[in-house]
Amino acid sequence: MECSLSLNKAMLGSLTIVVAQLMYSLPPYPYLAPEYGTQLSLFTYHMWIGGFLIVVAAAHATIFVDFTILVYILVMIPGVLKDMFLDTAIQLQLVFAQWVQNTHSLVPSTTTLVATTRTTLTWGW
Repeated sequence: MECSLSLNKAMLGSLTIVVAQLMYSLPPYPYLAPEYGTQLSLFTYHMWIGGFLIVVAAAHATIFVDFTILVYILVMIPGVLKDMFLDTAIQLQLVFAQWVQNTHSLVPSTTTLVATTRTTLTWGW
């Protein structure tokens, strides 16, 4: 609903801006042509309405996108997480994380011999 509302408001806003341009350049009534104040007021009015409708269309498009993301998070992610931790699912192997942990555990013994001993007896580090 938000998507169609957004599209309709954007099209109506664009049409209103086109009407404002046409009413300014081609006055629909003969008595409107010499009345510059009235012409300018009508142009400004239609431009404001068109701009307002386009801003409202952007707001409704944002609501649509946020709602779509929310539905994806609430519906799809729990199903994916549930499937990942099943016994029959492919088990995730954290190869890179295991490599980093092994590298970090090997570094003190390869860089200096003093780093493997405790630095302070009070704290037991």
